[in-house]
Amino acid sequence: MPTIDRDLVRAINSGRCFAIIGSGPSCQMGVPSWKQLAEKAIDKARQTSKVSIVKECLEFLAQKNYPKVFSLVEKAIGQKELLNLVTASLDLNGLSRVILQQTLMTTYIST
Repeated sequence: MPTIDRDLVRAINSGRCFAIIGSGPSCQMGVPSWKQLAEKAIDKARQTSKVSIVKECLEFLAQKNYPKVFSLVEKAIGQKELLNLVTASLDLNGLSRVILQQTLMTTYIST
């Protein structure tokens, strides 16, 4: 069984430590990946009549150019609607929220 370094344990117990959780664990807790978030945004843009923007978004999605996808979706649906979509998609209710509240240190989640 692996052991945890004593200095690390002391740092955690003192409150001087924080964790940065990358996309692997956060995706397992239900946080969408950049690709999934971009796909949701494109689906929202499909509800508009801006077919050329959606087509362009799909091209940038294939290139994994997510910032460009979100920029184009914002043009199609507006900043407020895009922010609402992202906020709703990143809602950490339920189990993942409970897990984070019970951690021994400050935790930052990325996608």
